[in-house]
Amino acid sequence: MLFPEETERIQQKLDLNEQLLWTGKPIPRAFNKQSISLMLFGIPWNAISWTICIAFMNQVVFGDPNEPVTVNGVKTTVGAVSIWFKIGITVFFIPFITIGIGTLLAPLWKRLSMAGQIYAVTTKRALILGRFRTKSWRAPEIEFIDRRDRRNHTGDIHFAYASVCQNGHHPLVGFDNLSAEALTPAETALRQICKNLD
Repeated sequence: MLFPEETERIQQKLDLNEQLLWTGKPIPRAFNKQSISLMLFGIPWNAISWTICIAFMNQVVFGDPNEPVTVNGVKTTVGAVSIWFKIGITVFFIPFITIGIGTLLAPLWKRLSMAGQIYAVTTKRALILGRFRTKSWRAPEIEFIDRRDRRNHTGDIHFAYASVCQNGHHPLVGFDNLSAEALTPAETALRQICKNLD
């Protein structure tokens, strides 16, 4: 069930003489194969990044000013190291730390992105409206519809995107994590717009 403002968002995306056949929303879910893989990758990434960062920061930035260090092959002391070098070392680690935190939070990002999505099938295309962007597949681009039912009363409706081909195969895209009662109407609507092309 969509709120009036969500229905209005969809209506604003429609072309002239384009009508809605079906609308729905995913059940927000944090964990899937991709988010779990990213999170598992993030554990060693963070361990290595933080260990190296802390070791460098302890020695070069916060270390004893009289402690000897080697910078660019030149032996000096921590106190004699340029402030710009210290800032540079600190800035160098920021992307590594940011990526690490992002991978650990992948399930959270997944859940938040799904919470803002709206799915729609019109007389001309299939749409996924996200918080910041809209994906659209015209009826001639939809080749194959695949339905996956799960034991937890959710499922996915996927279709092949004919305009893109990877290694001789068309990648599956579509509507993820729909409730069991939304699967059949979504599949029927997608098959209807494909049938209208025949």
